[in-house]
Amino acid sequence: MYILFSVLALSFIIFIHELGHFLFAKLFKVKVEVFSVGIGPSILKFKINNTEYRLSPILLGGYCKLKGFDHLEKELKANKELEADKDSLFGISHFKKILIYFAGPLFNLIFSFVVFIFISMAGIIYFDYSSRVSILNKDSFLKDKFRDGDVILKVNNKKIEYFSDLKKVIPEEKSTVTFDVLREKENITVKETVSLQDFLKEIGPWVDLVIADVVSNSPAKIAGMKPGDEIISIDNVLLKNKRDLDYFLKNLNSDVVEIKFSRNGEIFSSKLVFHDKNKMVGIYFSPPLKRVVKVENVLSAIKNSFFKVVNALQDILYSIFLLMTNFLNTSKSVSGPVGIVGILSSSYSLGILYWINSISFLSLILAGMNLFFIVIPIFDGGQIFISFIELLRGKRFKAKTIYSFYSFGIFFGLFLFGLGLFNDLKGLLNIFN
Repeated sequence: MYILFSVLALSFIIFIHELGHFLFAKLFKVKVEVFSVGIGPSILKFKINNTEYRLSPILLGGYCKLKGFDHLEKELKANKELEADKDSLFGISHFKKILIYFAGPLFNLIFSFVVFIFISMAGIIYFDYSSRVSILNKDSFLKDKFRDGDVILKVNNKKIEYFSDLKKVIPEEKSTVTFDVLREKENITVKETVSLQDFLKEIGPWVDLVIADVVSNSPAKIAGMKPGDEIISIDNVLLKNKRDLDYFLKNLNSDVVEIKFSRNGEIFSSKLVFHDKNKMVGIYFSPPLKRVVKVENVLSAIKNSFFKVVNALQDILYSIFLLMTNFLNTSKSVSGPVGIVGILSSSYSLGILYWINSISFLSLILAGMNLFFIVIPIFDGGQIFISFIELLRGKRFKAKTIYSFYSFGIFFGLFLFGLGLFNDLKGLLNIFN
């Protein structure tokens, strides 16, 4: 049932996006020929005021067809610029066109902003780690200042309860930071010149080896391991936390090892047989702590929601930058519709507010991808980019020039879509194989 709800949620986000285009087109007297919820052949349609409204069976999409979408094709065939009707997309000013294209992402942003305010007021449960830390890199420049198992109590005299609190108090820029640390029942002070980014590269949360979930048909599943089990050792090497496990597996040469784990106070021993060179065990660990994040008044909720939207857009822009500049290392993170629905479905199991929060973030991703991927003209950002350049030039590009840009952008867009589907399929095969 939650998969169906997640599909409907994705469809609703797209509906919100297309509704923005629809309302602004109506505002500027541009004829909306078709407004469709879903894609594919229509199963229900009706016409009101020269606009055909459709409901189509594939709910992982939707569109708003405006008059003038075929204008460039007509110009290309005629090999000259043609005068457009005043109620078409090419019959209005560039500024109005930009606003129509921007309206889709804008509605997604407004939707997320409003929902974040509601969630901030209601309070949402987040899963987090304690402020107990682990050194991620044994050659870390911080290894002389911190030790595995240290508990960070304060940073620059600000109290730390959860690991995520560190991201709020350690400066982005490199500066001298004072840490109050509890080490083996002794309080000590650590001073270090460090930036947040450098700190998080070297220091991570302490993650106990208590299994939260086991992947079907994985080495761990075949070995008889279950959620709630705690890993003790592999090949008689004692493991204290996930960092130890990751380091051990990274340097492991054998495909068969003996693993010991505890279950309800009883010790079990089994064989782990790895199927690939990456030594994937097939287990997940979850943050052990729950915390409720809730604000006291509407003004605080508005402020928090605004910065949440801004920070999310910054992260999306940075992710696109990484994808364009470091494609080989980031392409595995591209998800298609199946992966997106899977993410929403997983969040549904954590609670309705957590699910709604995930929907809001997905709405932001849709807005950010549409705005910032200017190399793909089928996205709103690409159309805004073209219209803005034409506005500065004082005249339109020739249809042939636009189609050249379209050809590259559509190819790139289809490539990303195909990559997302490939990653989705690969993920499904990993689950069922």
